[in-house]
Amino acid sequence: MRNIPAYHVYYRNDDMEEYYQIDLMAHLLSTLFWRFKHGPIRLYCNEKYLDLLKKYNLHILYDEINTELLENIPFKEYLPKYWSFCKTYAAYHISQTVDKFVILDNDMWLREDIGLDYNLNFIAYHKEAWSARSTQNPYAPPSDFLTEEELKELDFKVNPVNCAFMYFNSKELVEEWYKWANIIIERWKDREKLENNADTIFIEQRLLPVLTKKLDLKGMVILPNTYLSYVEFNEFGTEWFPLIDSTQESYILSQTIRHIWGLKSMYDQKKWRNTLLEVMYNDVHQSFDIEEIKEAFNLLFSECEAINPIKLNT
Repeated sequence: MRNIPAYHVYYRNDDMEEYYQIDLMAHLLSTLFWRFKHGPIRLYCNEKYLDLLKKYNLHILYDEINTELLENIPFKEYLPKYWSFCKTYAAYHISQTVDKFVILDNDMWLREDIGLDYNLNFIAYHKEAWSARSTQNPYAPPSDFLTEEELKELDFKVNPVNCAFMYFNSKELVEEWYKWANIIIERWKDREKLENNADTIFIEQRLLPVLTKKLDLKGMVILPNTYLSYVEFNEFGTEWFPLIDSTQESYILSQTIRHIWGLKSMYDQKKWRNTLLEVMYNDVHQSFDIEEIKEAFNLLFSECEAINPIKLNT
């Protein structure tokens, strides 16, 4: 796994929201753990986001940073609606010269090697389930995006997958994904934005597993649990089936792979802000010299400690 490069891909559209330092701390851990536990890590972003990273010295851990690609991305004015297209476009660019690579969300970090089979063509984080009756359903019908002839080409009985982690070992898959994403965005870019980010989720989480099957490629998901998108996030974990702690395998994976994800909507609650920061502090403490890391990223740690003082497990 040490030879598999990972990429962060992020286009900053708006100003950062309150407690954005928690997001940046996750970004630090995502970069830190990949570089020192797994392999090289590179960044595709726009200049606006790079300026923020430089303010907190977070750019220093990358092996390479590219701003030119996303500053000149197609459909740039539509990125607030199709924000995941940044990953599609970057993957297409990367696949022209790199055979095997990971695109990792910058709010996810892998504390250790989880022993994935990198002979496969595509690996995602986990499966997702939905209900059309749910008001928070992020999965609009495929017929909202594709023609009848196009629908005949694809099998949408395949589960959608969460793409916080994506491993690609197929140039053909990436190019097919890029082709379909362009068709769909061009066709619907001026339509009113659908609720629950359904536009961008379709071209990423819905389309990728379907195209993997269409091309008869080999894929898998990391977690053996399915996320139930129609169940409200809660501290009991009932939004997962089976429950995360129902087997030793899924519990160990959940402790090895960290992903903030939906908890970003809970920053207004002190309990969750403190919990997240304490988990991050302790993850750094257990794997690195935390005083050395604090010195290198002093401003970020200072601002995060103002949100919640560091508490380390002994």
